[in-house]
Amino acid sequence: MDISTPPGNKVDPIAQLDTEVAQLRSHALAESTKKCYKSHLKCYTDFCNQYHITPVPATPTTICRYIAHLARTKAFSTIQQYISVIRLIHLEVGLPHPFKDSFQVTSLMKGVRRVKPGQKYKDTLSLSQIKAMRSHLDLSDLEDLQIWVMIVTCFFALLRISAVTVPNVTDFDHNKTLTRGDITFLHNGLVLKIKHSKTNQYGD
Repeated sequence: MDISTPPGNKVDPIAQLDTEVAQLRSHALAESTKKCYKSHLKCYTDFCNQYHITPVPATPTTICRYIAHLARTKAFSTIQQYISVIRLIHLEVGLPHPFKDSFQVTSLMKGVRRVKPGQKYKDTLSLSQIKAMRSHLDLSDLEDLQIWVMIVTCFFALLRISAVTVPNVTDFDHNKTLTRGDITFLHNGLVLKIKHSKTNQYGD
C-alpha cells in the first residue's frame, strides 16, 4: 500500500494519470508565451463577441473577417501570430486545423502582405550610443551604476534585456535571471554563467 495515501481513501489510478498529464502539459510553454497566447485569445474572443460569431469551430470566412479586422491596425507578421492561436484552440479540443488548406485564407494573407508594411527591426546599439548613455549616468549613484553594468553586460555578452531584468519582484527566478553569483572574475576578464535564454529554455 502507498503510505502517502490515507487509509480508506481510494485513488483512481486513471484519474491520477490524467492529473499528472495535465500538470506536465501545463509546463509545455514558457510563461511569457502563455501570456502572449492569452492576449491573442482575448483579442479573438472579443472580435467574435463584437460581431456575434461562434469562435469554435471557426470557418474560413470567419478567419478571413478576423484577418481583415486585424489588418486595420496590425502588421502582417503580427497578424500571423494572432491567428495562430485559433489553430491551437481547435487542436486543443480535437478539431482539425481550421485554415490549413484554405485557399481563401492563404490568398487573403498574400494580399495583406502586399499592402501592409513589413516588420521594422530595431537597429543594434553602437559604441557611440553606449558612450552617450554613459554621459547621462552618475556612477557614484548605485542605481545608475547598476543600469550601466546591465547595459555593458548585455552589449558585450550579446544578451537580451530579459536576462538581467524581471518585470516585477514576484517574477524573479534565481534559476533564470543573471545574478552576481553567476559572474566569475579572471585576471584577464570574466565568465558569465547563462542559465536560461529564449533559445535555451530547458537548461541544456
